[in-house]
Amino acid sequence: MSPAVVPISRGFDWSQNHPAKTTVTPYSLRGRERPAVAAPRHWDEVGPGMTQLAPDEVLRRLEEDGDLLDR
Repeated sequence: MSPAVVPISRGFDWSQNHPAKTTVTPYSLRGRERPAVAAPRHWDEVGPGMTQLAPDEVLRRLEEDGDLLDR
């Protein structure tokens, strides 16, 4: 169906839903022994020693700093 007929459409790449793939959307929980969240970071946080964020840390960051993707 052409985009003119369906003005709003979303694609889903089912092949990315595999344990060996690392693609994930922002704010998704990662399936690990200790749950972590795929969250956006400030550039000064990126580097050696960077750790995964826990769900409660992400909620706190959203309350304090807002959504980094909205900037």
